[in-house]
Amino acid sequence: MSTTTTPTTLNQIVENLREIAANHYQIHTFYYGDPHEFYLSGTTNSPEMWVACDSIDRDVKGGVSTFNFNIVIADNVKRGEVNELEVESDIEQICEDVLAQLNHPDYRWNVTSTAKITIRTEKTPKNLTTAEFQVAIRVPKPNNRCAIPFSTNPITS
Repeated sequence: MSTTTTPTTLNQIVENLREIAANHYQIHTFYYGDPHEFYLSGTTNSPEMWVACDSIDRDVKGGVSTFNFNIVIADNVKRGEVNELEVESDIEQICEDVLAQLNHPDYRWNVTSTAKITIRTEKTPKNLTTAEFQVAIRVPKPNNRCAIPFSTNPITS
């Protein structure tokens, strides 16, 4: 787990999410971005974890950024949906595993206290069933840090 520093960029948080997926024995594919692009990405190995950052809320006075993620766990259902309940149960448990890892203290962030998991059987080319939840990851970010420095000293709060 990431224990050295608190992630402060979207890229660092996504890498931590990729690490969570890679360390889970049932998640075989990690994808960041629009799920529609994922459908077109070629052959994958299910179950899959898709992550997208929907928005970032910035508390300027408090020095905190909240990254609002949509996380989807997906797995294949056999034709005729004969294993649909089994797949739904498995992906729901994977969601709970991911939520538990997101709350692990080694990840130096704060996570929303509740998450509503929505299960859907999709009619996609891959015949996927998905479990989806939203989570907000809060990280401290001082106001006086710039990714691209100013040519003069910036005004800080």
